Amino acid sequence: MLIGNKKDIEEWLNNLWNSGFVFLRFNTYKTEELDMGWKEELRKHGRMYEKDNKHFTFHHIRLLFLELRHNKMKHPLVGTIENNQIQVNPGGSRLMVAKKLRIPTVPLDLICKEEKIPTFINPLAKSKKYQVIKHERQFLKPFKDTNEKVEIEFTSGKKFCYEIHFENAFHWCVDDVDTWIDSKQHIQCPNPIDYYFI
Repeated sequence: MLIGNKKDIEEWLNNLWNSGFVFLRFNTYKTEELDMGWKEELRKHGRMYEKDNKHFTFHHIRLLFLELRHNKMKHPLVGTIENNQIQVNPGGSRLMVAKKLRIPTVPLDLICKEEKIPTFINPLAKSKKYQVIKHERQFLKPFKDTNEKVEIEFTSGKKFCYEIHFENAFHWCVDDVDTWIDSKQHIQCPNPIDYYFI
């Protein structure tokens, strides 16, 4: 992975820990314990596809269904705590797909104030094993197989978060959007969720 702002990683991690936050990486976190209105979101983007057949998020989700039916999710979702709930962003599209496909666990990077840990993590629960992320090498480990140019956007302050912007949006799959539209755009579905599977 070719990172345009690699030097910012250690500075952001140090700032995070010095501000009383923690960065915990779960290889497996129970999908059912991450709340979101996934059906409504899938319907919304299905309806947006009806208005614009090149709607990016619809095709992003559609391709995620193809990918995650057969392959394990490699990169962690990013979770922060708001209103006493884990909010996933970035990674919401992958979480929607995991919920629809009933994938039992997902990888999760949880970034939160240290005092919030007991509310969301029972240290005795085997399903809640995690790694503490403090250094650049640990941070980048799940992305080491990605041969892409990226920029990492870091948020600091009252909320610490990160988002990786890949130069190629569909770096993880074959971009079939144009051929899919040519062959499928005539199909009308009463249930907008069905568009993802035609």
